[in-house]
Amino acid sequence: MKNTLKMITILIFLFNTAALFAQNSGANFTLNSSSINFMGQNVPINSIIVKSGNTLEWRQTNNGNTYTNYFQITSTTENWDQNTSMGSIVYAVNKDGLQGSFILQGANSGLTANLTINAGESQEYYGFVISTINYQ
Repeated sequence: MKNTLKMITILIFLFNTAALFAQNSGANFTLNSSSINFMGQNVPINSIIVKSGNTLEWRQTNNGNTYTNYFQITSTTENWDQNTSMGSIVYAVNKDGLQGSFILQGANSGLTANLTINAGESQEYYGFVISTINYQ
């Protein structure tokens, strides 16, 4: 009986620890981009994208004004090498009930990121050419 209670306690601890790890998996980073491709048009807007824990923050600066959007990361799929910044990371995101995805890709040709937001029957698409990535 004592062994059974110990095993149950250990299993509960392991499940809770695994859930915390899954929610906070992946590297935290900051991305910098000097322009956005919005719906097929290049727009010279500086962007900083910060991934911290389960939050993706997108800061846009244009004409001295800064606008910030926060996205909750709901799931992560990654095949990423932090040493080379190569591979891909796919985040399912949520902002105010709108679902979307953020995809970071690293290749020999450089880093790119794409943000897609499903807004009702339409989709908003933002493409970024990443000039730098810094890991925290």
